[in-house]
Amino acid sequence: NRKPIVIASDGRLDETAPPSIGVVLVDPEDGAREAVVGYVPDVLVRKWSVKEQYIALVEQSAIALGIDTFKHRLRNRDVIWFEDNAVVLSGMVKGRCHCPEVDDAMAALHLAFAMLRTRVWYEYVESDANWSDGPSRELSANEWLVQEGFSVHTTDAPAWPWLVSPEDRVTVLAGMLGA
Repeated sequence: NRKPIVIASDGRLDETAPPSIGVVLVDPEDGAREAVVGYVPDVLVRKWSVKEQYIALVEQSAIALGIDTFKHRLRNRDVIWFEDNAVVLSGMVKGRCHCPEVDDAMAALHLAFAMLRTRVWYEYVESDANWSDGPSRELSANEWLVQEGFSVHTTDAPAWPWLVSPEDRVTVLAGMLGA
């Protein structure tokens, strides 16, 4: 009977700056407005940049950042999560993806949600309507976040979905999530 949390996430990958991400959360139960923004760490950029295009991995890292940052809010809650990247959206809905790196991380993200007992409904949103589009590009300097009363945290994307071996995932996530 609880109201779902609303989250929007986005990633930016272009030649103007290092890959960056933003996640925006609204909790209608207590009115909380929180955002987290940051960069994709160099270890992941080096790992992914062997590909011609890796925007899906950048976008996916925003979901991992949302889990890491908002785990205290996500536990035992329903979430409506807005995403503007079709590959990530499709993969999170289906639970798998044709790209091995995205697919492997999908398993880790789904496991994290299961350990938190979080049910997520993913919804597509156009980039221009995505609350997190500006924050993913401008980070904490985004005026919309200030105007709308969001508290903003800055940190880098976590690397665990891509660097922790499948054999160690349960142990690592249990420690990280306090499960």
